[in-house]
This record gives sequence, structure tokens and C-alpha cells, in this order.
Amino acid sequence: MSFRLHAVITAADLPETELWAARLDGEISVLAESFLPVGMPLDTAIRARSLAPILPARAIIELHSAAWVHGATTALPSRHTIAVHAADRSPVPRQSRLVVREVVFRRGDVINMHGIWLTSPLRTAIDLARHHTFDPGIDPPILAHLIEDAGLDLCDCTTMMNRTRNLPNKRAALNRITTALIEHRVNRNRPA
Repeated sequence: MSFRLHAVITAADLPETELWAARLDGEISVLAESFLPVGMPLDTAIRARSLAPILPARAIIELHSAAWVHGATTALPSRHTIAVHAADRSPVPRQSRLVVREVVFRRGDVINMHGIWLTSPLRTAIDLARHHTFDPGIDPPILAHLIEDAGLDLCDCTTMMNRTRNLPNKRAALNRITTALIEHRVNRNRPA
């Protein structure tokens, strides 16, 4: 008798020893905090669900973790950044694999992917561009990927940032996004 495995497999599905034995047998591979059958194509939903085992209730995946889920980078963060609504005053359990921030969100800033909440591509790009950890050597292609793959442009970014008065690092973020989009277009049009 055989059974079919779920797209994302966790210790809730099989005992951990069986999961690692299946991994050693080459039947499944590790993805973030979960496992998946070998050959399973990766998409946003699978990447989001692979983080479920470490996400507390009410968690919203953000920043580089959200960029990874959206497929804008292949680099899985060693520590995942999650947010909780600033208005939600109940405590979030601390885990060494998570960085937790309290954030104010507006309608459209977060999306639900099969029960997992994460920031939208636009919100993710703007947050990365505004964040103090922005790396000009790594992050510009991620910004361009998030914005362009969602069918958005600089106007959408500007409109969203202008919705909030006194937004910290707004000017720097607009400059970073503009540069990222220009560099992406130049590189895309460069002959091979």
C-alpha cells in the first residue's frame, strides 16, 4: 500500500526520524523548516508553507523572508523576519530563528497564502528599501524583481509611500528603488 505525500511535509505529518530517513533515501528534500517530495516545483505557496512550523499565530512574514517566499531571491535567510500588527498586544513566543517586529499595516499591505500571512510584493520592496540593513550590493535586483514581477512600477511605490506622512527613510527608499529599476532595465537590455 502506498500513500501520496503532501507538497510540504512537516513533523506534524510524519515522525522526525522517518522524515530524515526519507531524506537520506532521496525521497524528500529539505526546504526551510519543512520537507518536500523530490522534484516538486517551488512556488510562492510552497515556500510560504515551508515556514509554517516556526511561525507563531498572527505572524506576518516580511523583509528578506518575504522576498524569498515571493521568489525574488534564492537566498534563504538564516533568521526569518516576521511582524505582528502593532495594535495586537499579546506576546509572541521568542525563537532563535525569528526576528520579531511590531509594524503598522494598511489594507493591501499583507496577503494570505494558504493560511500563511506575508507582506505583499510592493510592501516587501518598500520595506527592504527603507530598512537599515539595505545592502546596495545585494538588494537592488531583489527590489526590481518584487516590483516588476508584480506588474508594478515606480509610480506605485511613490503612491504607496505618500499615503503615510513622516515615513522614515522615504527619500532613501525612493532613490534605492529608482536605481534598482534603472539598473535592472539596463542589465536586461544589455547584449549577452
